[in-house]
Amino acid sequence: MTEHTTSVAMSFYDRYDTGPPDRREWYDFPPQFQRVAHRAADGHEDAMTQPPQWWNALVADPITRHYGIDWHDPSDWKPAVPQSWSGCMSTPRLRERDELDRSTALRVGTGPATPVRRPDGSHVEWYLQDGTLRCALGPRYDGWLWIDVEPTATGITTALDAIPARLPTLVDLPSIHRGFIGLRPDVLVPDTTSGTFVPLSEIALIAYFAGVGYVDLGTWGSAHLDDPYPDGPHTTATPAHRTGRPGRIPSRTWRTAQSRSYVSIEIHNRQIVCAAVRYRPTPVHQHPIVAAFNEATGSDHPHDLPLDVVGALTGFDLTTKRGLEHAETSTPEETATVVRILAALASGDLASATRLRDYVDHPEPGVRLALAGTAAWYGYRFLLDELAHHEPDPQLRIELEALIIEGTRPDRHDPFDDDLTAPATT
Repeated sequence: MTEHTTSVAMSFYDRYDTGPPDRREWYDFPPQFQRVAHRAADGHEDAMTQPPQWWNALVADPITRHYGIDWHDPSDWKPAVPQSWSGCMSTPRLRERDELDRSTALRVGTGPATPVRRPDGSHVEWYLQDGTLRCALGPRYDGWLWIDVEPTATGITTALDAIPARLPTLVDLPSIHRGFIGLRPDVLVPDTTSGTFVPLSEIALIAYFAGVGYVDLGTWGSAHLDDPYPDGPHTTATPAHRTGRPGRIPSRTWRTAQSRSYVSIEIHNRQIVCAAVRYRPTPVHQHPIVAAFNEATGSDHPHDLPLDVVGALTGFDLTTKRGLEHAETSTPEETATVVRILAALASGDLASATRLRDYVDHPEPGVRLALAGTAAWYGYRFLLDELAHHEPDPQLRIELEALIIEGTRPDRHDPFDDDLTAPATT
């Protein structure tokens, strides 16, 4: 990574870590050490402890059979694996929190199994920590995403409500969260083979998310509004799944492993890289977990964001609309870039898109031109009309009116098909 690079990982680590970039780890648990950790856990003597007073009543509750939870006999309780192997980017602070949680936790139950496409499957894990029942919605969850659970039938049901009973489609995922990652030439992602960073590309993203336990296998392009893969494990991906459709925002989308949300990486206007999430809001009792994560990392996730989405996006330093509201710019070029980013973050949200009208009478022609190009790319006729009405330059006003009369054509270029080691064109 060069000094001027403003990549996903560079901005993330600059905020939370010290030391030269080439000595920082983007992963939270190196794959080559996963088996060592498991061996270390298996080598412990069986942990013996006095069960809490509520234990026998919970084990006997019919909710156990309903969900298929296997509560372990206290003689079989095992220490938690010393470190997470979620596979996502992390920081020393998050790793320390994960290790601290695990150092005092005993695994006391497993199940239910959750349907995923990964060949190794997935299941819920239950831990006892300082007398508190805690739930990891998947076997690869970091400790800072475990849920504190009331040890009753209601508590179990509330915790497992995060896992939908059926595979949701787009209409079942009403909430949207979008954040700006960076300009396309500057965005880097972890390379799973070398442990370094490489330019954003479809191949790099697929390889990275394949190793992240919060994300299921199978990606698709903008030609598909909904998940095109059939239910069941061992899904075979084809190039047809990853094709784009002209006129839609170029994107590659994944399902998360437990909430089954949609997580997309989008490229707007050929250069604005964003992460976008469609999700079902989580129960209120999970909101403090996301709030604590935001406070620890400086993130701006909505508190009702599913925990697997939080895990999947860890390390992607997202800037939200709120983060850009008071952005300070010193040149017309910077202002023009902010306009493009704001338009990307407002995509699909007409109320937010109308705020771009604040720039129609900007004194700098370059900013107005950027706004006109943005309005044309998204097909915002209302914005082009207002720009033409306010434009003081007679020649530019004629060009805007011609654009309105003749209409705009959808951008047929899919940047994910590019060699992204080359600079992007605008």
